Amino acid sequence: MALPSMFAEPPLEQCAIFSGSFNPFHRGHLEMYRLSEKHELLQGKPILLELTLKNADKAADIDILPRLRSIIDLFDGK
Repeated sequence: MALPSMFAEPPLEQCAIFSGSFNPFHRGHLEMYRLSEKHELLQGKPILLELTLKNADKAADIDILPRLRSIIDLFDGK
């Protein structure tokens, strides 16, 4: 069974990776994402969000569902 397109893995050399704990994902993260979409070196490349499970500066948070919801909500304009 093929993965849905939102989970398809393009070759990494054709992607940009925006990594972070996104705990919480906020408008500043979204703005950096939007600006990277416009950067001349990244135009036309998929930008992947890499959600890290642990941030050395924050307490461990294994429950990623609230973080995923905050990412989806901001992209949906909520």
